[in-house]
Amino acid sequence: MTETVSEHLLSQIDAATLLDAAPDALIVVDVDGRICAANAMAPAMFDLNADNLPGLSVEELLPADVRSRHAQLRKGYLMDPTPRTMGIGLELSALRGDGTVFPVEISLSPVMIDNNDYVIAAIRDVSEAHSVRAELHRVQQDAALAEDRQRMARDLHDTVIQEVFAVGLSLQSLSGHMDEPAASRVSQAIDDLDRVIRDIRTAIFGLTSHQDWGRGVRGELLRTAADARRILGFEPSIAFSGPVDDIDRDIAEHLIPTLREALSNVAKHAGAQRCDVTVSVSDGHLELTVIDDGVGPALTLLPDAAQGSASGQGLKNLNERAATLGGRCDFRPASIEGSLLEWTVPVGGP
Repeated sequence: MTETVSEHLLSQIDAATLLDAAPDALIVVDVDGRICAANAMAPAMFDLNADNLPGLSVEELLPADVRSRHAQLRKGYLMDPTPRTMGIGLELSALRGDGTVFPVEISLSPVMIDNNDYVIAAIRDVSEAHSVRAELHRVQQDAALAEDRQRMARDLHDTVIQEVFAVGLSLQSLSGHMDEPAASRVSQAIDDLDRVIRDIRTAIFGLTSHQDWGRGVRGELLRTAADARRILGFEPSIAFSGPVDDIDRDIAEHLIPTLREALSNVAKHAGAQRCDVTVSVSDGHLELTVIDDGVGPALTLLPDAAQGSASGQGLKNLNERAATLGGRCDFRPASIEGSLLEWTVPVGGP
C-alpha cells in the first residue's frame, strides 16, 4: 500500500516534537490529578522548571480559592470524559510560579495510554485577548459617555443659551423706552446675561470631547453668530483676518457683546436677508464690521444720513464699549444697500 503524505510526515515527526510545536501549554494528567507529562510551552507559561511539573497536582496550577472546587469538577468530568471546553461561560484563571494570576481558556480531551486513562488539557493564555476586550469595553463606555455629553451640550446650546439670548434681546428692546437710570440697570442685566451665557459655554466645553469652533475668541464669535440665527432667521457669515485669538481678554469681553448687540440691531431694524461680519486685527487695531442688505435703521436712528456716530440705545452701548477701550463706533448706510457698522479699538500690537 502506498504511503500517504500525511502518514509520511507523521512518521518523520515524533510525538514530543509535535507537542512542543503547539502554541498552547499541553499537560497530561492522570485520574488522580497528577501531571504526568507536559510540552515545552507549559513550564514557560507557568514560569516553572520543566523538571518540577511531572508529579505536581494539577490543582497547584490554579489560584488557591478555586482548587477544592476544581478537584470536584475534575472527578465529575472523569465520570463522563468527552472532548470539550472547560468552564464554558466562566472566567478561568491559572497561577504562575511567581504567584501572579492570569486568565486562561482550557480544553480537555480524554485519552487511553497502555490501558490507563488520562486527560490532555490544552491551556491557552488569554491575557492579551482580555486586555483587548477590556480596552474595547472602555472605548465603548467612553463613546457612550461622550454621546451623553454631546446630547447635554446640544441641549444647553440649542435650548438654554437660545432662551437666555432671547431674554437679553427682549431687555434691549425695552431699554429704549426707559429713562436713563432704568436703562442703565437693564444694560447691567444684559451684561449679566452675557456672563451667564459664557458660563454655560464653559460647561459645554467641559461636556464635549472636542469643539468644532475652538475655545478662543474666534470660537466665541462664531458661537455668537450661530446664536443669532434664531432672531435673524439665517446665520450670518463671519470672516477673520489677522491674529484675532491673540487679543487681550478685556477687549474680547467687549467684542463679544458688541457683535451680539450689532446682530440684534440688524434683526430689529434692517429686515435683512443677509449679514456679513468681518473681524480683523492689523496695524495695532481691531475692527469689527457688520454689513447687512436690509433697509437699515438710517431714517429712524440717524438724524443725518451722513452722520458718522451711532445713536439709539443699542448703538449708544456700542459707542460706549468702543470709547471704554479708546476706540470708536461708526454706523452708516452701506455703499450699495443696507447698513454698515464699523467698531474699531486699539490692540496691544500689530
